[in-house]
Amino acid sequence: KCLIGPSRPVLGLVGDDVILPCSLQPAESVAEATVEWLRPDLSNSNVFIFRDGRESYQDQNPSFQQRATLFLQQLKNGNMSLKLSRLQLSDAGDYTCKWIKSGSQTSIQVRLGAVSEPKIYAKREGTKVALQCEANNWYPQPEMEWTDGKGNIISHDSNITKNGQYYSVHGTIEVEMTENVYTYVINPSANMMINRPVHIHPLISFFFSVVCQEASSQPIIWAIVFGLLFVISAVAGIVACKRGKSFSFLT
Repeated sequence: KCLIGPSRPVLGLVGDDVILPCSLQPAESVAEATVEWLRPDLSNSNVFIFRDGRESYQDQNPSFQQRATLFLQQLKNGNMSLKLSRLQLSDAGDYTCKWIKSGSQTSIQVRLGAVSEPKIYAKREGTKVALQCEANNWYPQPEMEWTDGKGNIISHDSNITKNGQYYSVHGTIEVEMTENVYTYVINPSANMMINRPVHIHPLISFFFSVVCQEASSQPIIWAIVFGLLFVISAVAGIVACKRGKSFSFLT
């Protein structure tokens, strides 16, 4: 008998739920065995314990209480995967999945990475716009790519810093202030990839808006000046009417 887990680190977004795979092969019921999930680097390493046909919370690490659980209905199929709810940055690390039965035991290591939602910043520089993506407090070390509307990879300036076990990466591109869609991709080759489009909308000279698509799939206006343009248009319209002249904005 052996335990099967993921070949690469499992990554999860902070606040979301994540599943750490672990299963017995060949498959057989583990409902009568002892299943332990441990974090060896913690003073209280007990993440979740299933013993004597039920969950055991007596010695569980308090930081995992009401957040860690097994798929109890799947134990009969040898599935010992751990579900960790409301992921925290402190959850990142190495986990041990252990199966104990009749005096023998088998275990595997599963690495969990916790990541936070990247932030995007925009700054006008002459006729161009500088777009900066910041992915802070990630584990393990993230990779970043920028692509244009056609999917072509754009070269960018990047900076990676480390604080304890966590990494932060900042990537900046400078683009023309014309209507276009740019996408930043975090961990393009990993089993979890964050992919967010950034829309640039030039309005009139000296004004632009940036719209980012966030994880909730709801568009968020990061920097937009429609209110200011409305006021400018209204004032300019009044002046033009008084003078009896027509006018138009230059783009």
